[in-house]
Amino acid sequence: MGMGTKHRDQERTTVSEHLSTALETAEDENTKYHLREAYQKLIFLTDSGRD
Repeated sequence: MGMGTKHRDQERTTVSEHLSTALETAEDENTKYHLREAYQKLIFLTDSGRD
């Protein structure tokens, strides 16, 4: 599925799912650090948008 591919909303993978999978499969500690930071920022921005 490319960037220009159209698909149904139900088939989309969430950003948090992508980050979680990437963190689980990352081998480099520097990569893991940046993935954790991105995930935390995503959670923070998601939660702050609900107020």
